[in-house]
Amino acid sequence: MALAEEYFDHLTTNTKANTTTHPNVEIISPPNDAVIPQVKVKTNYGTFAIASIMFLAFLAAITILSTMVVSNKNHQLQDIKTNTTIIQQDNDVLLQSVQELSQYDRVMEIAKEKGFQMNEENVRNVEK
Repeated sequence: MALAEEYFDHLTTNTKANTTTHPNVEIISPPNDAVIPQVKVKTNYGTFAIASIMFLAFLAAITILSTMVVSNKNHQLQDIKTNTTIIQQDNDVLLQSVQELSQYDRVMEIAKEKGFQMNEENVRNVEK
């Protein structure tokens, strides 16, 4: 037990001797004969290069896929615009046909063929 106490006393006196105090921080410096081992960091450039290439390939694949999706959506949009134009032209043709078929002279001619007579008192003109 006495050896342990001596060793403890020896450590505390060496530590106090090598201690530098500042107002808020206590810094303990190692003894002069202590050797701090230097650790060499080995950089593995091959692994880094492979990881970088894989990441760039992943980004390239995502870019290509998103470009394909956008291209397909643009194609679908163009098809819809074309169909809309065709339907609009059909609507214009049908509207013109309605205008031609509902002309006053034509309606009166058909009414006379069917035996109808025009009674001006019961006619009311409505405009759009």
